[in-house]
Order: sequence, then C-alpha cells, then structure tokens
Amino acid sequence: MSSIADAQRAVSVSRYRKNIRIRDFFAHISYDAEVFSFFHSLFAVFFYVLGSSFFIAYAFFQNNRGGVLPLWWMTTADLPLMLCTLIYGGLSLYRSLHSGLKTSYVLIFTIAIPLITLAILTIILNFWGTVPL
Repeated sequence: MSSIADAQRAVSVSRYRKNIRIRDFFAHISYDAEVFSFFHSLFAVFFYVLGSSFFIAYAFFQNNRGGVLPLWWMTTADLPLMLCTLIYGGLSLYRSLHSGLKTSYVLIFTIAIPLITLAILTIILNFWGTVPL
C-alpha cells in the first residue's frame, strides 16, 4: 500500500516540478535582452553585407563589368535586403525606445504594424508589373 502512495506522491511532485519549469521557461522567453541583442546583431550583419553587395553590384553595372550578373543580383536580392532593413530598423527602434524589464507589447505592435504595412506595400510594388491581373 505504501508503494502505491509513494508512486502517487512521486508523480505529483514530478508534475509540480515540470509545471514550474515550463512556467519559468515561458517567463524567461517573454523578454530576454540577449535574444533581442542577438537578432539585432544578426540582422545588422545581414543588412551591411547585402547593402554593400548592392553598392558593388551597382558600381559593376554602371561600369559595364560582370555582364548581367550585377543586374540579376540587384533584381533578385532586393526583397531580402528590404526585409533585413525593416527587421534591423524595427529592432533598433524598439531597443532605443524601450527602457524596462518587461516586454512592451504596445510598443512592439506600434512599431510592427507600420513596418509590416511597408513590407507588404514594397512586395506588391515589386511584383506589380510581373503578375497579370
């Protein structure tokens, strides 16, 4: 009889510990400055690499070097550059305006809604002439 009671206590304790771990895990994920800093740095690298490659491709295109490759690069990689720019700019703006330990969802939505609208508008304008209506 005591083995069944011990097993039930072990299960309830393990469930209790598991619930604490899950709750702590989600509380930790809700705001983590290191994660924002990592994504900010990552998209900064993407932005600078793609932006620099656009300047180089434009210089090659204007000087008739590289054949059609610079023109292909400027027409292919414009959306990734735009997305990296919006994410990097949005994270920079959030990090500069936010000054607290808790996540500010109002600030996130205030920054994200115009950026998402701008991204959708840019995608529509990018494919405006190629998609038959």
